Amino acid sequence: MNNRQRVLTAIAHQEPDVVPYDIASPSHDLPADAKAENIAAMIEVLQDQ
Repeated sequence: MNNRQRVLTAIAHQEPDVVPYDIASPSHDLPADAKAENIAAMIEVLQDQ
């Protein structure tokens, strides 16, 4: 499992030991997959810098 898949899985399942819950909290109303995609995209942007 690559890092992107790990992030998507952790956020979709909201595993607090992997991804702090408050990272995802601004988008509570989004489905888990959309929330995960948003955060995965943010991580990719940060890694590209």
